[in-house]
Formats: sequence, structure tokens, C-alpha cells
Amino acid sequence: PAEVERAGVEPVGLDELLRRADVVVLMARYDRDNRHLIGAAALARMRPTAVLVNTARPQLVDTAALRAALRERRIAGAIIDIFDQEPTAAGDELLGLPGTLLTPHVAGASRDTVLRGADLLGAKIVRHLVDGDLHGAANLAAIQPA
Repeated sequence: PAEVERAGVEPVGLDELLRRADVVVLMARYDRDNRHLIGAAALARMRPTAVLVNTARPQLVDTAALRAALRERRIAGAIIDIFDQEPTAAGDELLGLPGTLLTPHVAGASRDTVLRGADLLGAKIVRHLVDGDLHGAANLAAIQPA
């Protein structure tokens, strides 16, 4: 607490943080004691203008409760980088709810993995251009003629 205060921040408990914060960012490790740390009750404490950001672990948030809070506009939005199911199911309601920004889980991407990923992607593009190969395309149904 003293270090937090020296930084000019007032330390508060989770309940007070949820009531006051415009943006709540989860940066915790997951363990059985914090499963669904943010559930229906926590979301109900948040301001209707608040945004929840989870780039930590999917188990920290009760996704069903988050969907309901977003659908009913009890919070303004959510930024999610990790999902209960990866890749996210095409029909997941979370993909189209207002106020959501969903990003691929790339928190552990190093410079080397980014470069290697670009090489792999480039090779896939060349294979497609040369012989029409679409193996591994995430949106294959959307790009193939009906």
C-alpha cells in the first residue's frame, strides 16, 4: 500500500475499485481461489460507463455473466484477448455484442515469434497463389463459393 500511495494512487479493495473505475484491467494469474473473480455480482458493481479488459486468463471472468452485462448494456464494453474456447466459436454471441473489442491472444509473442509467424503466413499465401491451397484458413466457409 505504501508504494501504491507514493505513486499517487489510493489503494482500495476490489468492491470499491469496481464501483469507481472507468476501466478495470485484469492482470492476475489464475488459481482456484480467483475463478470467476469477475462474475455477475462484480459486473453489477461496475459503472454503466465502465470497460472490462481481460488479457490475463479466461477463467478470471464468468463469460456468460459478461455476455449478459454487455447484452443488457450494464457496462459500456469489454476488451478481451483470451477466450474460454480458442479459437472462439463462430457463433459466439460475444463476437457481435456492442462495446466489444476482441483481439487474438498474442501476449506472449516475442519478436522472434512475430517474425516466424510472418514467414509462415507468407508461405501459406504463396501456396494459395500457386496452387489454390486453403489449408488452415480460419474462415474457409466465408471464402468458398456456396
